[in-house]
Amino acid sequence: MPTPFRRIRLGEAPMSIKLLVYRAAKAVGLFALCRVLTRSRIRVLGYHGACLGDEADYNPYLFLRPVTFKLRIDWLQKKGFTVIPLKRAVDALDGIIEVRRLPTVITFDDGWYSTTAKLIPVLLEKDLPSTLYLSTNDFRKGGPVLAVTINYMIWKSARRQIEVQSLGESIDGSYRLDDPADRDLFVQRSQQWLTDQPATRVSVIERIHSLAESMGLSKDDVALESRRFDYVSRDELLELAKQGCAVEMHGHEHRYFKGEPEASTADLIACRETIIELGLPRPNHYCYPSGNFDDAAETILNGLDIRSATTCIPGLISCANGSARRYALPRFLDGEHISMLVFEAEMSGFAHLFRRAIGR
Repeated sequence: MPTPFRRIRLGEAPMSIKLLVYRAAKAVGLFALCRVLTRSRIRVLGYHGACLGDEADYNPYLFLRPVTFKLRIDWLQKKGFTVIPLKRAVDALDGIIEVRRLPTVITFDDGWYSTTAKLIPVLLEKDLPSTLYLSTNDFRKGGPVLAVTINYMIWKSARRQIEVQSLGESIDGSYRLDDPADRDLFVQRSQQWLTDQPATRVSVIERIHSLAESMGLSKDDVALESRRFDYVSRDELLELAKQGCAVEMHGHEHRYFKGEPEASTADLIACRETIIELGLPRPNHYCYPSGNFDDAAETILNGLDIRSATTCIPGLISCANGSARRYALPRFLDGEHISMLVFEAEMSGFAHLFRRAIGR
């Protein structure tokens, strides 16, 4: 019996259909038209870390190839976008200043060393400002970010099952890495084992190498000497600030505590105090970790005199009503998984207008 016909709403359409729409729109000049129609709207771009090896193959959402980033920035400049500091964008929302054509804010999350080594230099060469939303607890810890490192090793080993022996009672055992629950257990136990005693960066890396060996990986396979999974150092962060990269808040624990306003408040205070203790200007802007927030966010942030907060929801910001939405500012998260066509559709404003047209 034939499958009954069901009309497909464009908002539910497969990616291939959306790309066909984008290609057709670009071909007939709608991207260019939308840049004119939305020329006063503010765009906020979001990035994470850079690729120093094969990280983009492991997690294209988190790690971007420097050549891809350069292509994005070159395109923005070619099309007449104006890259402005985050503070200037928020001032525009308050009506304090006016912004030039196609105003765009470039932000980076977390604080990866690779961001400072490979991405921000692209902006510095062009004298373009940026903002780093720093997650302060991982920054203070130093060394590789364990969850990301362990998951990378799982991906790199490509093994469905591993046997961990002679490393300690807390981690020894058999793990099915193709089973999500068992994989999560392995990641959890590995992090605990790597931090269950006072440690330096050197000793933690030595333990990671021991763990990697049980997964069939060598030191060269994980290549931690490149600092591929490290955050920026204190001196590097201070130098970035001198070069025009504003350091703002991404939380202390890289978590927004939904339904726990007191915990969220304490986390933001710890994040802000850590940044101030470094000798940096008082941070006044926040990026929700993983884009999570709730109805209490506005009250919490306003009470801490935080001027703005960005989400992971794409869109454009109108200065006409942007001040009212200052604690839920849209932001387009770019990454290696995003094609140039999709990037152009978002930044031109076509994707935003298209979503509004179909009720998304």
